[in-house]
Amino acid sequence: MYLDMHSHSVSSDDSRATVEQYVKWIQVLRKRGHTVDGIVLTEHRKFDFDKDYSSLADQYNVLIIKGSELDTRYGHFLVYGVNEGLTSDIDFADTRMDARALMQAARQHDAIALPAHPGRFGIGLTDYIAKGESFDDVEIVER
Repeated sequence: MYLDMHSHSVSSDDSRATVEQYVKWIQVLRKRGHTVDGIVLTEHRKFDFDKDYSSLADQYNVLIIKGSELDTRYGHFLVYGVNEGLTSDIDFADTRMDARALMQAARQHDAIALPAHPGRFGIGLTDYIAKGESFDDVEIVER
């Protein structure tokens, strides 16, 4: 299955694309011979429990999954498997949360949190690792 695991819609503060525009673009890509099965909406600093994209997904035969992208004091993290328990334990709007606490809470609620763009200057986790921070829940598989 081929998914774009990190997409933002107009629900985030840095995107101008609607979810429908994304799924229409997937149709264009498919006509050009690309395999794209769906997207994961990782909206910034929130999770839209009230948004239901099932009719849009059915109409365009595209899988639409919801996640979040959260700011932490150690960079941006993508969160998959968001549920009400996790949103009760973690303030998704807190841009200074400890990434370690986020990863631990995600694990406790059967979700996963991982660095969004670990090598990006200023918001990438690798900058903090290079400065001596350690993250027991993060494993580097390539160097």
